[in-house]
Amino acid sequence: MSGEKPTFGCGICGRSCRPLRRRAPDELAGAYQTYFGKSLPCEIVARYFTVPNVEFHCSACDMRWYGPGSLGDGDFYGTLGHMFDWYYAPDSWDKQAALAHITARKAATVVDVGCGDGAFLACLRARNITAIGIDINRQAVEAGRARGLDVFLPDDSPVRSCDVLCLFQTIEHLDRPIQALQDQIARYAPRELLVSAPTFRSLLGYSSDPLAWPPHHRSAWSRRGFESLARKLGLRLRAVWYEGLTIESYRDISGREPQGRIAGLPAPDGRLGRMAFHCARHLGRDWASRRHSILVSLGRP
Repeated sequence: MSGEKPTFGCGICGRSCRPLRRRAPDELAGAYQTYFGKSLPCEIVARYFTVPNVEFHCSACDMRWYGPGSLGDGDFYGTLGHMFDWYYAPDSWDKQAALAHITARKAATVVDVGCGDGAFLACLRARNITAIGIDINRQAVEAGRARGLDVFLPDDSPVRSCDVLCLFQTIEHLDRPIQALQDQIARYAPRELLVSAPTFRSLLGYSSDPLAWPPHHRSAWSRRGFESLARKLGLRLRAVWYEGLTIESYRDISGREPQGRIAGLPAPDGRLGRMAFHCARHLGRDWASRRHSILVSLGRP
């Protein structure tokens, strides 16, 4: 980065963060076409892609923050859900891992904040677990209700307590994650929180994936980041899981990059590339063993 270095406050500790990367609004909006094969509607680009965005790192909390662009509203997420059939990912890795954990813990009541059309709720209901979903996307709420599920807008939820509160790929969309989780804890009084988010301690952190940036995301997480968050909430980090990475996924993600490979990492194809990948995986390099997300369990000390 050149010129004047912008400052950005960490959403956990409030300290100024170090700038890492900068992306112009036209380039970032255009990356949806080059990365995912579909262009965003002009009205969405005109509304949300208006200023340059910078990636910042807080060394104290080991967090990445993105700004200053504004985050998307329900229309933005509704557009993504309509454009990409994988967007709400009913069988995503974090939901499958959480489902196994919830089932093993024999939880009776689960609230899923940011539930989309309720695919995860249907899996819970099939296991005789009472499941309530919350989402800001009115279209997703209506779709969930059409399936006979208990899905509500944030202010309409009838539930006041639960065994497990889930936030899958939600916390990274929040400007003030501590306040937001404090509000959710006060509203639902959960015994346990299951939270998943993109982790930059993975291949994602090396990529140019536009979904990691505003208007889609405000932050990217790590184990230390969740430990810092837990302390602020008076909770304890109980367990951590990471989404695994295969060499096939490594090739796919690398191939979406402008040059067909991620800068600074081995080429995805060829004998030497495969050897470098497996060697890095054996050595525990996060980019060779983790794909995108982290899932954590938070609870009372």
